[in-house]
Amino acid sequence: MAVYVDNAAFPWRGRRWAHLMADDLDELHAFAARLGLPRRAFQDRRSGAHYDIDAAMRERALAMGARPLTRLHDRALLKRVIAHARRQWSGHPQAVDGGHTQAARAPDRADMPSSTQAQAPADPCPHSPEPTPMSTPHRFDLTPPDPAQREGLAAALSPEERRVLLAHGTEAPFCGVFLDNKRAGVYTCRFCGLPLFRSNAKFDSGTGWPSFFAPWDERHIGRIRDTSHGMIRTEIVCARCGSHLGHVFPDGPPPTGERHCLNSVSLGFVDQGTPLPDPLERGERTVVAD
Repeated sequence: MAVYVDNAAFPWRGRRWAHLMADDLDELHAFAARLGLPRRAFQDRRSGAHYDIDAAMRERALAMGARPLTRLHDRALLKRVIAHARRQWSGHPQAVDGGHTQAARAPDRADMPSSTQAQAPADPCPHSPEPTPMSTPHRFDLTPPDPAQREGLAAALSPEERRVLLAHGTEAPFCGVFLDNKRAGVYTCRFCGLPLFRSNAKFDSGTGWPSFFAPWDERHIGRIRDTSHGMIRTEIVCARCGSHLGHVFPDGPPPTGERHCLNSVSLGFVDQGTPLPDPLERGERTVVAD
């Protein structure tokens, strides 16, 4: 077993961050403790099972024997280590520190192991007309629109929206309507209304497009290998209607290290506390943005 640290590739708030990881979580926690990292710094979310450390602490970790990795040359090993650590974490619904259960916030669905999610209490009033906050368990219908629905929704788009959403275009940088949006709420698919990103996952990437470090629900986006324009990228699309959203890059901030770079015209926005749009008439207007 070994402890690894990747290259400090993620700029965030004027500093560069790296991931400290190991395929044995006990060894990882012991090493982090020797570094002086508090247990609360452990990223136990679905995208985690590692510690975020800055460039200075990365140098200390290397001096203490951590093995250096680079995302370019050691990608296969990096994926294996993280995947193994996540599997270990999924069997531990609570973190344990020094033999005592660590006090932690109540997990949301993204934090919960699959076995815990399955036991989540059902809505006692599934047919209630009262809006339901999105933070409660709610499964959206991801069935694609039928041809008639798709034709009707496409007819309501502007030429620019059709070019980006349906023809995989890209809007010009620094001109999107949501680039500087600071309001609290949820960003939805412009085409079908599916919730995609929360405002609290938005950050200023300096790229000229709205950027987010995590989706509202990973099941709500699709990832597609894109080799257009002589580059290899990962396109992200709406998981329900397939509309083009943008691309995701591995240079985002903690805790995910991802930058979801989106076109404003691919998105809608719902203010916090406001019912979601429901263009497919599937009862989603009973859910409010949190």
